[in-house]
Amino acid sequence: MDKRALHAFCNMFKEVGKLEPSRNIGVEEMVAMFLHIKAHDIKIRKPQPFSQDRMDERWEWFRNCLGALDDTHIKVNVLETDKPRYRNKKGDITTNVLGVVAPYMQFIYVLAGWEGSATDSRVLRDALFHNGFSVP
Repeated sequence: MDKRALHAFCNMFKEVGKLEPSRNIGVEEMVAMFLHIKAHDIKIRKPQPFSQDRMDERWEWFRNCLGALDDTHIKVNVLETDKPRYRNKKGDITTNVLGVVAPYMQFIYVLAGWEGSATDSRVLRDALFHNGFSVP
C-alpha cells in the first residue's frame, strides 16, 4: 500500500468510523499496526517456559523462565509542540516501547507510544495496572 492509499484509508477511519488519535498513538500508527496484524495473521501465543532438559548449559539459569522484558527508544517524528515531551535524556525525539519476549523470540506483549521522556518504571506501571499485562 502506498502513502496516498494509507492516508485515504486513515481519513476514512477518521471521518466515517470516528477513529481518533490517543494520547500516545496516532490514527496512522493504529491503522498500520492493524493492517500488519491482519496481513501476517499474527496471533498471540501463550508462553511456554524453558524445559528442564535443555542441552545447552547456558540456559541452566533460566529454568522455568517465561521470557524477558525490556524497553527501547525508537526515533519518531512528532509535531513541533510535542517535541519537549518526546525528547529523551539523550536529547533525541523518541517513543518508549516496552516489549516482552518468550524464550523462543516470540513477542507476547508490546506497549508502544509512550513519550521518550517517560521513565521505564512509569511505562511498566502503566502496563501492569492499566493495560492488562501481568507477570505469571
